[in-house]
Amino acid sequence: MSLILQKDKTNLMLVIKNSSDHNVKVSHLFSISSLIGPIRFRVEHNGSVLDLRAEGSTEAPNEGLYITLYPYQMVGAEYDISFIKALYGMTIGCYAISASYDDGVASQFNAYDKKITSNSMTLCFKEGGKSSSKPKP
Repeated sequence: MSLILQKDKTNLMLVIKNSSDHNVKVSHLFSISSLIGPIRFRVEHNGSVLDLRAEGSTEAPNEGLYITLYPYQMVGAEYDISFIKALYGMTIGCYAISASYDDGVASQFNAYDKKITSNSMTLCFKEGGKSSSKPKP
């Protein structure tokens, strides 16, 4: 299993890929709610990790939120960069960002229950709200 973080002009895309040769059940609830969502962003600025300042809305996990990924199949979601920026209180400057998928209720649904961590990238914000990014080595 792999988790891939990408960026276009206004969105971050997060994709889970089944890189195995067998079927894997995963949540397609890509919520970042700290209570029940399986997605966590890690945002660092000047050596400090930023805390999530607000919660996105979500629904409680249920069987209908799980799908089976066949070998090499993918599922993902997009997050508006300005939404993520507000949730973590990012201002002007550069931030290292990565994500993880860690479904704490997966065992209740016979789903994938291991943590997956994405690649890291740098997001930079200038005055006027413009952003740029580059992969982080």
